[in-house]
Amino acid sequence: IVGGGVVGTSLAYHLSRHPSAPTVCLVDRECVGGGATGLRAGTPDTTLAADATPPPTDATALATALDPATAGPDLDARLVARTLATLRAMEAEGYDCGLVECGGLTLLDAPVSPELRAEYWDLRRRGHRIELLTPKRTRALEPAVRADADDVWALHTPLSAYVDPSMVAQAFADAAVASGRVDVVEGVGVVGLEKRAQSDASSTTHATLVLADGTTHAAPTVVPCTGVGGQALLREAWGSDDGRVPDDCVLTPVEGTMWTMRPDAPDAPALSHIVYTTGSSEYWRDHPTTPPRCTHTADGTRLVDHLYGRPLGDGEGGAVFGGGRVPVVGSGTGDAD
Repeated sequence: IVGGGVVGTSLAYHLSRHPSAPTVCLVDRECVGGGATGLRAGTPDTTLAADATPPPTDATALATALDPATAGPDLDARLVARTLATLRAMEAEGYDCGLVECGGLTLLDAPVSPELRAEYWDLRRRGHRIELLTPKRTRALEPAVRADADDVWALHTPLSAYVDPSMVAQAFADAAVASGRVDVVEGVGVVGLEKRAQSDASSTTHATLVLADGTTHAAPTVVPCTGVGGQALLREAWGSDDGRVPDDCVLTPVEGTMWTMRPDAPDAPALSHIVYTTGSSEYWRDHPTTPPRCTHTADGTRLVDHLYGRPLGDGEGGAVFGGGRVPVVGSGTGDAD
């Protein structure tokens, strides 16, 4: 596994617990959780309790279960519910993920529309844990909402939580190593990938990773989990003879805005919930041809704010906020939309 972010370490963790677990080596050019993972909001939000039924192990059944066309409208919520169940189990085993289950508030920046009310009651009928709060109840639940905010309705999602993404990656890595089936190598980058047949008589293709320290490692399977920092490796892993990467393997780098704030007075109320605004989701709903979750056009024009905030967990009442994502112009990695 190339890349020690939350994707690579999660893969190593789950492989280590598979009944027929392979021998796994995870390599990262810096340190576990030190790349883009550490810049994530870390807010696993769901409105469903975790399903106790184990996921299917058959590849075809699993693909069907994860296909939005067959899985139904609650796939995202069910996947995040499983994520939270995994994080709770890891914390119970002593692996600190920085998990705080504080609940969330989606602040409505427009009057409650008939469409929103219909969607709300549909979610409730399907068993989602969600509640529509009047302005008075919103202020009572979240002290950081201004006392004079008489028009702020909110959707309360009590199952929402936040984590420290770097701590999650480290917890996954530590738990995987503790299994005895996974090695983690930090501080050594991968500079090349060579594919070769195991023998002249075999059609099995193995891969050899070339590391920056001059060593090589052969494996029957290599999984690049490098994000936008590993475009060259992606080209070598999946590219055609001319070096082109398939369209569904193109990763586009983006720049995001995040900032932290602290109360300016000792008696100022601190943020106690994760908060969101609805402008982005309403835009995406009203413009279904826009690429999913897109906040800007290719030329950098802002479409939506995508604003969120959550407690910083610093013991001083701090909060961290995030905004839109802006494609990095001139990255040469595909259509920024």
